[in-house]
Amino acid sequence: MTNLPALTGWHWVKDGFALFRQQPGGMFIPFLGYLLCQVAVLILPQPLGLLVALLLPAVSIGFMQACADIEQGKRVLPAVIQSGFRKPAFPKLVVLGVLHLVAILIAVIVVFITNGELVDQLRNADPAAPQLQMTNGMAASILLGFVVYIPAAMGLFFSGPLIYWKQMSVGKAVFFSFFAVLRAWRPCIVFLLSWAGIAMMVSLVRIALLGMGTFGALLMQIPVMIVALVLQCSLYVSYRQIFGSPAAPAEETRLPV
Repeated sequence: MTNLPALTGWHWVKDGFALFRQQPGGMFIPFLGYLLCQVAVLILPQPLGLLVALLLPAVSIGFMQACADIEQGKRVLPAVIQSGFRKPAFPKLVVLGVLHLVAILIAVIVVFITNGELVDQLRNADPAAPQLQMTNGMAASILLGFVVYIPAAMGLFFSGPLIYWKQMSVGKAVFFSFFAVLRAWRPCIVFLLSWAGIAMMVSLVRIALLGMGTFGALLMQIPVMIVALVLQCSLYVSYRQIFGSPAAPAEETRLPV
């Protein structure tokens, strides 16, 4: 991989929008699977919800494969949801889910350890409607937790597609993902800043729709869904430029139901 200019990050965003426009309906197919997992995490008891959360890397592969199908001129079919649930990738993707949860847990622990005030506020808050008063110390602790999480995010960024398309082991995929992001740090920063700006604009649109009642509440979800799907397309574009166009996995054995 050659060094990429910073502006490449913005091209990833633009190319993501262009890819989404080719088959917007097709990209909603894997989104349904992702949405079901998110709902399950929220409504199931805590142990079961965590187990479902471990499946999210496998679910995310459906987005990547849908993008590859669109780019190759194929029609995205409902079976794309199953892409990440096939051997030999699936067990490794579950391990990625475990690593992600562990990384989040470590970051949260760092936040709580470095700021006892946050612990006190949560302990004394109303369970029905907890209200936290942000202080400089709390903000610094949250920032520290975010910094601690960054190396894990770098290692997990491209790990799923590398496992799925390159048949890498988990350790090798995390290694290559980390150093790929490190080497392309300038376009990655522009990429993140671009999406932060887009997220701010979407937030302004949602605020504008607040006064429209129930209909406005429904409309508010549309830009959020579109942004989430285009983000997945942009992630695919970044993977393709850094690691090359994907090939189908060597073995696609569906897991027994």
